[in-house]
Formats: sequence, C-alpha cells, structure tokens
Amino acid sequence: MGNIKGKVFLFFVGLVTACQPVSSPPETGEESEPRFVGIRWQWQGSYYNNDTRIKPDEPRNYTILFTPNGDVRIKADCNQVGGRYQADNHRLVIELLQTTLAACPSESRDDEFKKDLSAVQRYLFDKGELILELKYDTGGMRFSPAD
Repeated sequence: MGNIKGKVFLFFVGLVTACQPVSSPPETGEESEPRFVGIRWQWQGSYYNNDTRIKPDEPRNYTILFTPNGDVRIKADCNQVGGRYQADNHRLVIELLQTTLAACPSESRDDEFKKDLSAVQRYLFDKGELILELKYDTGGMRFSPAD
C-alpha cells in the first residue's frame, strides 16, 4: 500500500512540473521599461554636493521626454535638443546628439541643464518625482511630471 501512495505522489509532482511554462523568463524584479518613459518631465532644479543649488525661473521651459525607442527630446529654454538614452537596473546614460543654437537670454539655465543631463548616471523616484543622480556623487537633478 505504501508503494502505491509513493507512486501517486510522484505522479502528481510530475503533473505539476509538466504544467509549468517552460519558456517564461526568470523573475528579476525589474520592469522591462523604466517608469519614466513616455512622460514629459519638467526640471525643478539641480543640487550639488558643494551646497550649490540652481532652479529655473520657468520649469516648463526645461523638459525631457524619454521615448520607448531610446530617444530623448529635450527643451532647454529656447533650444531643442535631441539624443539617446540607455537605462538598465536604475543606471541611466543620456547622450545629447544635436541641438538648435538659439541665443537664450542671459538669465537662462540652458547650459547648466544640458551639462547636468550629460552627467547623469542613475535614476530613482521620490514621492512621484524623478531624481537623476550625477556622476561621481556630485549632485542630482529633480523633475516633476509636466502638466
């Protein structure tokens, strides 16, 4: 009788194992597409490890949009910037490839904005805002979803 129970148990184990999908990818806990993709983000400011902070007068003039195909579309005050990004496991690299060359007003923060975006190395979220951390722990940029 004990031998039959063992065979029945092995039958059910085999049945359950056979019903498991073979081709499903392993669970990694990571999203296939970062949550910042497809949202237009507006710059709230940058902070640096030397206690310096900069803030744009008009955050709506400084935006970034990450597209699903790896492109970035950036508004840097009076200039438009295009480029590419790569994101993997909270690491982020932004490459600025082309820009218009309009002369922005002297109070513009377009140069700082573009310089900081070129120095991004990681991203994270804080209360619905996107934080882009800069290389070598030199600071970060804070973004909120644009209206």
